[in-house]
Amino acid sequence: MTAIQESIFILKKASIDMDFTKYWRAFVSLVFPITCADCNRPLVEGEEFLCLHCRIDLPLTNYHLINPNPLETALSGYITISRAHAYLKYNKKGTAQKLLHQLKYGGSKKVGLILGKWMARDLKSDLEASQIDYIVPVPLHRTRSRKRGYNQSMEIARGLSETLGIPIASEVIKRIRMYKSQAKKSRLDRLNSDQSEYKVIDKAMIEGKHILLVDDVITTGATIGAVSRELLLVGGVAKLSIACLATGK
Repeated sequence: MTAIQESIFILKKASIDMDFTKYWRAFVSLVFPITCADCNRPLVEGEEFLCLHCRIDLPLTNYHLINPNPLETALSGYITISRAHAYLKYNKKGTAQKLLHQLKYGGSKKVGLILGKWMARDLKSDLEASQIDYIVPVPLHRTRSRKRGYNQSMEIARGLSETLGIPIASEVIKRIRMYKSQAKKSRLDRLNSDQSEYKVIDKAMIEGKHILLVDDVITTGATIGAVSRELLLVGGVAKLSIACLATGK
């Protein structure tokens, strides 16, 4: 067989393999349809995770286009931040809540990766202008991480990193304590009790740097506040920006 004949054979085989893969995926989708994470409609070719209708109707905050930024205003009372970004508006029984529930409790870590990429694309110009050195996901206690199988904030950080080309520094801070649900406590009580939950373990890597701290959702702001204080006061970061998938603020 000549080199030309061999090349033609390889191309034909690749084409057959691609066709088989395409038809196999179509068959699998017919028997076991992949549905929209929000409305449960079967997804069609080209749709990923959400159908086009739900993707268009995502409750975007667009806070980065508002001055003053509502999230920055809400957080400025107890932490010093450079910028604050929230991709989705969180409402009970809304789209953001459904997506976060799948991410945190449904074992769908791909939700974090995909939404992290979408958030990065929407906020790309703003985030690139900030000249961020590292992306740091809010750490999850090892017990909860083992139970869940992953850290949801880390998956969001992966999506941001892959799209923006900014490295992740996931080992610079750890969660060293874990308490039971504090949902019924006041914000002041939560802020006080969260102060010793986190510990910087690699100050040299982040000192003097601009860090983008990533979380899944900001509600009271207690968690993001506790991690931020540790990074600023102990870690010595020069600038701290915040990014979350959703916020109720």
